[in-house]
Amino acid sequence: MTIGFLFGILLGTATPRAAAQSGSVQFKFGAYSVKESAPVATITVVRLGGSAGTVSVDFRTHDFDGTATPDFDYRPTNGTLTFGPGVTALTFTVPILQDAVDELNETVTLELFNLV
Repeated sequence: MTIGFLFGILLGTATPRAAAQSGSVQFKFGAYSVKESAPVATITVVRLGGSAGTVSVDFRTHDFDGTATPDFDYRPTNGTLTFGPGVTALTFTVPILQDAVDELNETVTLELFNLV
């Protein structure tokens, strides 16, 4: 049986403290899904409403808000995405761990924060 992971979005949009022409960032989709047989889930973050200057945003998995178990079903991840001038999309990955246990769909919550 293949397990499906559903990635929910905790914080979808943030506006930087910088000038408005820098835009805002959000997840490209409101939810992502991937089969457990996939090695990673690729998550896209987009910059909307302007792309002047450089902005960065932190991301992380919320390891106790979903039904998937960290370090058993997936590897917890966090980091920073930096959008340079003119850059409107970046990605990060969440490693998926395969196990021998048949399970129903599981969820992992993702968050964007500290947009500067």
